[in-house]
Amino acid sequence: MAFSRRFWLALVVFALALGASVRVVNGAEEEDSGWKQYFGWVPDPIKRFVGLAPAEEGDKILSMADILVLEAPREGFVATGQTAVLKTTLPQNGGVFPNLLLTLSIDNPGGDADLYCVPSHLFDYVNAAPGPDLYTWKSEHSQGNDYIFISRGHQEYEAAKVGVKDEGSSAEAISLICSVVGYAAGGSSYTVEMDVDYTDRRLVDFERKAMQKIYNSCCNESEESCQKWKAFTDADGLTSMDMCHIPGSVCDSEGKLLRLNLAGFNMGCDFPIEAISKLQNLQKLELQGNAFQGNLGEILEAFRLKESGLQHLDLSDNLIEGEISEMESLCDLTHGSGMSVLKLAKNNLRGSLQGCLFDEKSELRDINFDGNPIGGSIPEIPSNSSIMAISLAATGVLGTIPSSIAELQSLVTLDLSSNYLVGSIPQRLGSSRSLRVVRLNDNRLEGEVPGAIATSKSLDVVRLENNVLAGMAQEWRDRNSMEESRLFALYLSNNRIEGSFPSALLKATELTVLDIENNDFSGPLPGSPGMLPKVTVFLAGGNSFEGEIPSAFKNMAFLSSKALTASAFHPNLDLSRNKLTGKIPSFLFTKNVPQAIWKRIRLGGNQFDLKSCPLPAYLAHIIDLDCGNSILPVPAVSKILPKENLRGTLTRAGLPFKVDVNSAPEAEPDFGDLFDPASDAAANTLKARPFGQFDDGLSGSGEAVSGESDSGAISVVLVVVLSIAIFLVSVLAGVFLFRKRRKVQWERAVDAVLVKDFELEPSQRLQCIQEHGEITPAGLNVKYGNDIAGVSYRLP
Repeated sequence: MAFSRRFWLALVVFALALGASVRVVNGAEEEDSGWKQYFGWVPDPIKRFVGLAPAEEGDKILSMADILVLEAPREGFVATGQTAVLKTTLPQNGGVFPNLLLTLSIDNPGGDADLYCVPSHLFDYVNAAPGPDLYTWKSEHSQGNDYIFISRGHQEYEAAKVGVKDEGSSAEAISLICSVVGYAAGGSSYTVEMDVDYTDRRLVDFERKAMQKIYNSCCNESEESCQKWKAFTDADGLTSMDMCHIPGSVCDSEGKLLRLNLAGFNMGCDFPIEAISKLQNLQKLELQGNAFQGNLGEILEAFRLKESGLQHLDLSDNLIEGEISEMESLCDLTHGSGMSVLKLAKNNLRGSLQGCLFDEKSELRDINFDGNPIGGSIPEIPSNSSIMAISLAATGVLGTIPSSIAELQSLVTLDLSSNYLVGSIPQRLGSSRSLRVVRLNDNRLEGEVPGAIATSKSLDVVRLENNVLAGMAQEWRDRNSMEESRLFALYLSNNRIEGSFPSALLKATELTVLDIENNDFSGPLPGSPGMLPKVTVFLAGGNSFEGEIPSAFKNMAFLSSKALTASAFHPNLDLSRNKLTGKIPSFLFTKNVPQAIWKRIRLGGNQFDLKSCPLPAYLAHIIDLDCGNSILPVPAVSKILPKENLRGTLTRAGLPFKVDVNSAPEAEPDFGDLFDPASDAAANTLKARPFGQFDDGLSGSGEAVSGESDSGAISVVLVVVLSIAIFLVSVLAGVFLFRKRRKVQWERAVDAVLVKDFELEPSQRLQCIQEHGEITPAGLNVKYGNDIAGVSYRLP
């Protein structure tokens, strides 16, 4: 068995990568070893969090933190993206540590903030303020009040204990670090209040009985039912009904549920209306991700009659049914009853939306009907509505987008994707200071991309792909329009947008993802110094960009190894299927591109100056690149090997071979002097098939293979230990000698095949082999076109 140089190179690279990975894993284990040795486990926040700050940074954060104490609520204000840090230390009482209830209140209309907390030892370890990527306990706030209950029975509570004098002594107190993080464009006024309970807070008996009834009805369908719930047991080893100490649910000081969270518990039964109605102080009910059945109208009516003060209802991803256009209780609950969050995604609700959900009297702040076949049109929404989130993705709504949506001053998220919307996008969409996310993709919208999106100072994500948009407003051509933009991701692919590259984007310093694939953009690619400093995903394939790849692209974040850890998106560069010319710049050569993104560069389908075949090693990482000019006419393989000879076992010149034919064209262009050594057509049309791309799914010799055989590259996942790699390297010398003899044998065989089968003169054969063929121990590779046809000869 013989191996090519590429195999051995890959083997060496693998061995080095394996050694490096071992060092990285060991380093990570060493980093966590101190924590693990002290507490016996590594907490989830450390697993989620990337990077540790120096101790000086942690000291600086604590020096500016407010102190949270009992009976002294802490008030403050956070702008969007701003963090206010709080710290508290509470002593033990007779050896008993406290349970804590933290209440976050948002006091201004349109405010939006969340509370995140970590044990003090965790803070000391990472030296960073708690937030969306670093937390042990967190709220899920929308409007009104939200709660965090920190039970002393929680696994990570131990890391909050401080005051250990020496080994064997007990802790004296608990210490927590918390952060209030603002999300509203207009800022959020907040109040944080702390209640402490040194007793063993337990769910009151009548609510415990209600939970037992829910368990009996919904958790005995199968062994898999309620596994998350069954993981919590009481002193008798039975499933605990004390929801006060099950993460996600929160009780007040009387032991009554404020929030019941059974999300994803794999429960299947009729909706337990009667039992839930027994929960007197319930404000938040989160039952998403189960298999509850029932009629939404009846469920809402039960809550209305109870006058429970329910503020937050999430029944997403269940089996709830109903005709929402006829539900009076839906309007009643959102007018004067305090219902501010209504999430009903992925059920089987039908009927058009009622206007009462959005009128001046509605208290709704967050509405989500995603994935329900409701149809109809979107009602007009008054500009003074306090709605903050509208999500109607994949609901079948049709018609136009009401222009009033662009005037909503509290709207933060708008998702109308995957529907049948037509007409133009409201031109003022993006002018609101609160709007952060717009998803209008996968509709039939036409016209221009509004200029208000370009000039917005609040938008983070805009998705407009898969529409029929034809242009971009003038603001996108103004280089200074986006100087204050915070836009993170812009998706415009699969539209019909014409014109040059939008120059305003060059000043979008926060832009990380730009997808403009499959449009009609033309002219040169942008080349301004310092442009797009944070872009890790740049997708511009399928347009008509011309000229060379500018040198300014080498400074894009995509080419930085930091992009692999600093960005939530896999780095990607796609300039394929344009009209680019010239040489591929050296900053895209293999040695200048991080190995982890070698297969994420696409440049095929252009007119680059590539006449060397096979491709040089420094371009081998570009997965769709061909030798020569892929847009010239490509001859049919049957002109070289007639199709009638492609069946049975062929033994031309005593050499068995097999042929792969991929969708050869019906018309066979006259290629005349294709094999003339002086012919440009020959230099630009014949391509080498890289080693390893044979179709080994063929049984026998000479069978015609159709489909995607050219793209069926052998993918080998090497899951071996370093010792095996060393053993394989040890036989390199012997294999090399065999390989050399095999290659000589092949050169003689190929000589016979090309001269007798293709009727080439020896000088033409030499030209073909040197420029367009590749002789390897596995065979001769000759390829005609990227997607047209290919021929490979190999020994049996």
